[in-house]
Amino acid sequence: SAQKNTIAAQSETQKTDLLSALLSSESSSDLESSRLTASDVTLLGQNGLLNGIYGLAGSASSYNSSSNTDILLTKILEQLNELKKAQEEKLQSDDPEKSGKNTASQNAALPYTQPDKSQRPAILRFVINGYNILDTCRTVYFSRQEQDGSFLLTADRRYISDNTVREETFYLLFKADGNCGASKGYDVQPAVVQDYQNDYSLVYQLAQKKNMKASKTGNLVVLRSTSPDWNLDLLLDIGE
Repeated sequence: SAQKNTIAAQSETQKTDLLSALLSSESSSDLESSRLTASDVTLLGQNGLLNGIYGLAGSASSYNSSSNTDILLTKILEQLNELKKAQEEKLQSDDPEKSGKNTASQNAALPYTQPDKSQRPAILRFVINGYNILDTCRTVYFSRQEQDGSFLLTADRRYISDNTVREETFYLLFKADGNCGASKGYDVQPAVVQDYQNDYSLVYQLAQKKNMKASKTGNLVVLRSTSPDWNLDLLLDIGE
């Protein structure tokens, strides 16, 4: 019991430290360049730098326990951030004028449109407390599924709060829970990085949730949470 408590405390500290580091820049221009976005991850994927989430995190067997899912997500985000920095350094050495600029970032302001069924995965529905989060999503990226079905979903959002345009990137790690029946289950670990902290963001509130579970039937993955004051309805088509 003491060991489990220690692991839990360490994982929360790691996650907090990572997100704090991603938000450490003081100026908005520095923050924009340092914040790991779904556009950044998309570009890494397009350049062939991503080999699945387990390739980023090392041995998958180290994260078999559902209690380690947050540690796994932290490790993945750390490695993605390192890949982003390495890519920016290469761009800087190849052509200083192109540093920090990429096609994915330039297209980030365009609203998300669901891809054709033959090109899925896709987000089909994303509603929190009756609010359509999908309408505020821009770039959306699904990682390649691992053999056990695990994958990472990340997306950039642009929304209005207090008459101000806000931006944030959310990450949802779907870690297969080992159920090999007709329906597969996932332990879901959320995280969010914002332009600056906004506790009223519904996605920020989602990122504070613990022990979330999703189910898979056919090619559809469902993540739901209902309570008197907070509810979530997320439906994904993962294309398999």
